[in-house]
Amino acid sequence: GEGPPPGTYALDRYREQDVCRIELTPGSAPAPVRILDNCRDGGLTVFDPVSWCFANGHLTLNARRGHVVNLVATGDGRWRRDPEVGTTFVLRRVDPAAP
Repeated sequence: GEGPPPGTYALDRYREQDVCRIELTPGSAPAPVRILDNCRDGGLTVFDPVSWCFANGHLTLNARRGHVVNLVATGDGRWRRDPEVGTTFVLRRVDPAAP
């Protein structure tokens, strides 16, 4: 499958959408991840992703302390946690100019 295009992604949780936005920066893997301003998601802030890579169909977010979250494409520019455990975790490609 195709890897995620670099750019801005909104984090959707179970009932709340767009609780945080991150930027997957272009570059060779692992490429930097940037948490954008006004992130309202404590879980992602604590996880503290610093880089991302794509391999074997999985988008992997790497945390500063070495944890990882793996996501798989669900189509429509969305990536969900794989396996689906705990709180819903979906990254959705957004146009950064959109509200």
